[in-house]
Amino acid sequence: MRAIKILVAFAFVITAMTMCCAVFADEGMYPLDSTESWPLEKMKKDGLKMEPADLMDLRKAVAKVAAGGSGSFVSSDGLLVTNHHVAYRCLAALDGTAEHKGVMKRGHVAATRGQEISCPGYDLMVVDDVRDITDRVRESVGAKLKGHKRFEAIRLAMEDLEGECRKEGEGLYCDADPLDGGLGYHMMVYKLIKDVRLVYAPPAALGKFGGDVDNWRYPRHTADFTFLRAYVSEDGKGEAFSGSNVPFKPAVHLEVSTQGVAKDDQVLVIGFPARTKRNFPAASARFASQVDMPTRKKIYDGLLEVLNKVSEKDDLAKRRYQGLDAGLNNATKYYADVLTSFEQWKIVEKREQRDKTVDKKLVKKIDGIYKRFNRVYPKFFMLNRLAWIVKSVGTSLDIAMWTKERVKPDRERKEEAYKNKNMYKTVGKSDLLDEQMTIGAEKALLGHIIKEAQKLPGKAKIRAVKKLVRWGKKAQRALKKEARKAGKPYDEHYRELTGSDPVKDPVTTAVDLMYARTKLIAHGLDHAEMDRALFQRRRLFYNDVRDARRFKDPLLDFARNVAKELEQIKKGPYRAVEETFDTVLRPKYVEAVEATYPDANFQVRLSHGKVDDYTASEDGKVHRYITDLQGVLDKDKGEDPFDVPEELKEAAQKDKGSFVDTNIDDVPVNFTCTLDTTGGNSGSAVLDASGRLVGLLFDGTPESQLSDWQYLEKEQRSIVVDIRYALFLASKVNNAKVVLDEMKIGATESD
Repeated sequence: MRAIKILVAFAFVITAMTMCCAVFADEGMYPLDSTESWPLEKMKKDGLKMEPADLMDLRKAVAKVAAGGSGSFVSSDGLLVTNHHVAYRCLAALDGTAEHKGVMKRGHVAATRGQEISCPGYDLMVVDDVRDITDRVRESVGAKLKGHKRFEAIRLAMEDLEGECRKEGEGLYCDADPLDGGLGYHMMVYKLIKDVRLVYAPPAALGKFGGDVDNWRYPRHTADFTFLRAYVSEDGKGEAFSGSNVPFKPAVHLEVSTQGVAKDDQVLVIGFPARTKRNFPAASARFASQVDMPTRKKIYDGLLEVLNKVSEKDDLAKRRYQGLDAGLNNATKYYADVLTSFEQWKIVEKREQRDKTVDKKLVKKIDGIYKRFNRVYPKFFMLNRLAWIVKSVGTSLDIAMWTKERVKPDRERKEEAYKNKNMYKTVGKSDLLDEQMTIGAEKALLGHIIKEAQKLPGKAKIRAVKKLVRWGKKAQRALKKEARKAGKPYDEHYRELTGSDPVKDPVTTAVDLMYARTKLIAHGLDHAEMDRALFQRRRLFYNDVRDARRFKDPLLDFARNVAKELEQIKKGPYRAVEETFDTVLRPKYVEAVEATYPDANFQVRLSHGKVDDYTASEDGKVHRYITDLQGVLDKDKGEDPFDVPEELKEAAQKDKGSFVDTNIDDVPVNFTCTLDTTGGNSGSAVLDASGRLVGLLFDGTPESQLSDWQYLEKEQRSIVVDIRYALFLASKVNNAKVVLDEMKIGATESD
């Protein structure tokens, strides 16, 4: 038996986890390198009707969608279904253009292939294989190596195995990752698809029905689905968008079931759960609840206020930042709820009790590492999240980092974004920059973060911020000289240059002048100016590295300073987290507590469970396992987020066809089940006992917000879009029967 099976006990004997939480019948996210680790006896007892090998084959029908969710193929011509909120960034990007303005609100139905719309910057990673590479990695690492040298040896071993994997076939994307910090190592092998197009999305009133009010709540009544299509070149390569590309032919696609589910039915899910922390020590839980989540919530709350103010004044900004707004809203609600749940379920206390069963010296070392990292974390978080929050800073940071990293051999680049296999994403993000941002919003978001950063104490202050403010004062003096020389009032000259009124605030002034002087973004929406900015960014990515180093630009200089500080933290306090805790101490801890399955790591996993009612822990109220169309109508308030379209109201009064569930005498909408899932599972295919698609996982109950840390079979539930609701809307409401025909859904009686 392979080492990973021995070390992590992947036989999955159902025993109690020491001093923490019991391993319930439906708990576990199982790797898909083989069927050996699956609880097959339990799965068969619960009703599994297919051979394990056939279930394993279905992994080739699933794909990681835009690195943030899951999807599955439902036709031989590359038709893929995922969540509306997973496809949200595609819809938001399209909505921010003049050509497709309003697509988010009205939805989209492509009656022909020619009407399918390219999703900017979207890609798919289609599962081709999952390999256990534990022995190969360990063979490459000397037994005597310690510390940084050992960490680097492991990293380079995985890099070399990825390179070896890529040579097996053009277009393969290979990604090696440790399990539980190094108790095992798995290689994900994907087929990379770069041309993804929007086929059918319901209008936002349905796709986001309930909005942030219903998010992480049940009963739910949301049509959280969208259909996309994968395209490749005529010779089958995953090339970027081209009119000559053809639909991708997946090796496997799922059969869509119209039979639905009933209470106690077995269900399965295959998807990409993100990184869980169930096998982590108390120090990690304290860090999450006392440092990480409070820091994130405070910053995100403020950014939401900024976005709301900007969006009220600027419709283009409102449309272009819908994705960020949705992400921030989801995050702030999540962190608020999880912080409350940490107290309710006593997560830290449970971990502290479990720590008592572990060697005291090991726990003390882990505690020390976290205490040192806690002091710099708010600074690290702000520097690290700038790239996601402020798009122009993110692209500038990419240019700064790429200028440094591209002179290194690919295997020596530690940052994933700057490896050869990922540079298409990095450069692609830069190419789309001017179409997905507004200068006003960028300035407002960056200004807010800088002002928050100025509140950090003493040594935690960000030097890049200090340098920017100093530069701003110098630039302001120069601007006043320009105004005098031109014979203009300073205020007038400032407005002409920045588009804003001058203020006494030095941060606002520095940010205004930095964006006014930068050459990296377009200062206007005309094509000539956008082409100029695009050409400048491409020169910095592709031309001689010496030219990029010499290029002077205030936005790029700010990004260079941010990159420098990030690197210092990564080589300082964060190195101990990454190289000592995560790869040395954590594996020892996992062995000591006898964890019975590995934490999720964004690789494809299988979970099993059953359809069941939900009992709210807050008030003890029992909610039926399934919601119905009448429930949608009952929630209608005629305004967002409970605004039922007239077309749906009319359809509800007519023949509902074969989509009625006889158990509830109505069209089913959402259902709950005991599937063990977490973030990243959004859009995952939920299958019946025969492996047919019956729904899409999209949310969880309040108790499941803690699924990164624990599983509570009696309390938490995963929430699923019943696929029959999607079929009903396609047939009776949105006139998307072409999608049903492609999936070979027969009973779609005309109205």
